Amino acid sequence: MATFSDADVGHLDHQLLQNGPITSYFDRRILAEELRWLREHRYHINTFDAGSWSSKEVAFDELAARLEFPDDFGRNLHALNDCLSELPVPMDSGRVVVFERFDQLYVRTPEWAWSFLDIFASQSRRHLLFGKRLLVLLRSDDPGLLVRPAGAFPVVWNRREWLNSSRGL
Repeated sequence: MATFSDADVGHLDHQLLQNGPITSYFDRRILAEELRWLREHRYHINTFDAGSWSSKEVAFDELAARLEFPDDFGRNLHALNDCLSELPVPMDSGRVVVFERFDQLYVRTPEWAWSFLDIFASQSRRHLLFGKRLLVLLRSDDPGLLVRPAGAFPVVWNRREWLNSSRGL
């Protein structure tokens, strides 16, 4: 279902994915309204209070439990990446992962929190390749929260020109 038709342009899910899979919110009411629309359109929604995570281990434990990761989940960023690649995302709608008070996590552990988001963004793109929509919504108590871009991919050569020698170098 990842592709959108002309009739879908302007729908909330299209707007959210148009500029990337991660969107920030400050106003709780706006987030609530948009979550209501997503629920009405059968999106599966998981909400986490990232501000309450006292450690990375607590974050991984809650994610593992609520997103139903396998028992052998390694509780690190590499394992998160692996598990998100297999995260069930409904084909007829999608999945939304909401992180409340993300600003508090980002202030405490900016590099880890960014890596965390980067993994979600990368896996959202991977799911889109298979027709599945995975969106991430961040709610911040800090209206000035700036998170550097997540999910950027390098520009790589095509498979036939992968080697420098195949391009005359």
